[in-house]
Amino acid sequence: MKKTLALILALVMVAAILAGCSAKTAPAETTTASDTTATTETPAASTDSSATYTLKLGHDHTTTSPFQTCALAFKDQIEKESNGRITVEIYPAQSIGSSREMIEMMQMGTLEATLLPTAKFGGFDQRLNLADMPFLAETEEDFMAIMNGEIGREAMSGLEAIGIKGMAYFPEGYKYITNSKHTITCPDDLKGLKIRTMEAPIIMSMFKAWGANPVPIDFSEVYNSLQQGVVDGQENPLLSIHDMRFYEVQDYMTIDTHAYLSYFLSFSKAWFDSLPADLQEIVTNASMDAADYCHELMVEANTAYLKTIEDSGTEIYTLSEEETACLLRFAEQLKNAVPCTACRYCCDGCPQRINIPQMLRVLNEIRIAPSTNAIMAVEALPESQQPSACLGCGACAAICPQKIDIPGCMQELTERIAKIPSWAEISRQRAAAQP
Repeated sequence: MKKTLALILALVMVAAILAGCSAKTAPAETTTASDTTATTETPAASTDSSATYTLKLGHDHTTTSPFQTCALAFKDQIEKESNGRITVEIYPAQSIGSSREMIEMMQMGTLEATLLPTAKFGGFDQRLNLADMPFLAETEEDFMAIMNGEIGREAMSGLEAIGIKGMAYFPEGYKYITNSKHTITCPDDLKGLKIRTMEAPIIMSMFKAWGANPVPIDFSEVYNSLQQGVVDGQENPLLSIHDMRFYEVQDYMTIDTHAYLSYFLSFSKAWFDSLPADLQEIVTNASMDAADYCHELMVEANTAYLKTIEDSGTEIYTLSEEETACLLRFAEQLKNAVPCTACRYCCDGCPQRINIPQMLRVLNEIRIAPSTNAIMAVEALPESQQPSACLGCGACAAICPQKIDIPGCMQELTERIAKIPSWAEISRQRAAAQP
């Protein structure tokens, strides 16, 4: 039953993402382990066999992690097979910038490659939110089959339009929820908990659906935030929980299959296209080999990580199939989310100057977990900037890359807000009820 529900959810959400984004840009040809001809079809800027190149690779894991080991193997293979024509420099632990900064550096051509979670790219192209969908696959093998297949290639293809060359998915593992309050066995146990998440809409929406309060915090600040009580818990694979020593400030960990964390190796498209065809092939092959190597390392490492966490005194609880199915039922609400990427193209043509992405975010929150808190941001706005001020002119919808019916969403949000008591009304009722 769980597998069937997961498959249905995956297909529905994948279809929504791919359909919503297909109008933005035509899918670009993407190289994979089974299709290595794409890179040779890209015109190379140079045919000079004596030219040399520098490849700076940034990632966010520590120097002791399997990802650093894979990065070093990637470096050795490229430098050896290119006979020194490519020099690789590795920058671990966000030493060259934050995740967003590294991605933007790739776009500008000041950084040649990054190895980062796919969720970090979701704000740049909606299709890469695919990897972070809840319950996308029941097993790691199923997950990697999806990501390394046609759907995964399509998910990365849209990045070429913004100057990024997607290359390979690197498995890390299922994400587990830790916290300092109590054992989590069902959505009710998550209600009210402040959970650190990546700043990824689909992840934050998932925790909202479960009743938690997701708080986006940079990865480097998570330990201090947990220690100081800024947040109650977090979700990450065993590697991050182990290497960042989150278990020192977390008493409980729940093992389930609610989501998988995949990393993504990508390149500055301008830099990759500048390579001669033979060097493009070397870089492509080294990327695929490093991804396979990462999988091997993670399988062995996760066993050791789990033991260390357990030995630390952390209480570990494994969800039953019934408990996992309960989480899945709540997560299915994400199918109703509006696929807005917050590109803000719609804002430029709005005569009312409505902050449309903000309004769509509120609508998603109300669709997933109706609450007074969701509309407080709307109530604070002048009436001229609230969704009720929408003229229905359609200028926003005409320019929306996702082809969202924005006027219809504004009308829906207006109607939903009218049915939820305002904070002012709640306060008035409370005051009236007091003796």
